[in-house]
Amino acid sequence: MVGRRIALLLAVSLLGSGPVLPGSGPVFISTAHAATALATPHVVKIDSFAFKPAVITVKAGDAIEWQNDDPVPHTATSTSGGFDSGSIAAGAKWRYVAKKKGRFAYDCTFHPIMKGEIVVE
Repeated sequence: MVGRRIALLLAVSLLGSGPVLPGSGPVFISTAHAATALATPHVVKIDSFAFKPAVITVKAGDAIEWQNDDPVPHTATSTSGGFDSGSIAAGAKWRYVAKKKGRFAYDCTFHPIMKGEIVVE
């Protein structure tokens, strides 16, 4: 039964129309959601008390995810007030969508020696 449902969902997604599950209508994705879904994902690893890469270049609308691989919490906090992850626990992730073009410096408020920059084109 599960295999049949998966095959039905796959067929429906390939055709682009029709019900997803019995009794439901067609699924429509708004332009805003489609743009977010199609945005290029970027990952900044937090490792050995450093942002890797230290400078990341993305396009407006792209998502950036910070992944904390250190054993202690960190933050990704804009020095100009544009974004603040709050505490990212060890092993946790935080995601941000870059909307405005420019260069944006950030650091870790817990460990100010950790510095990074986002370049949004």
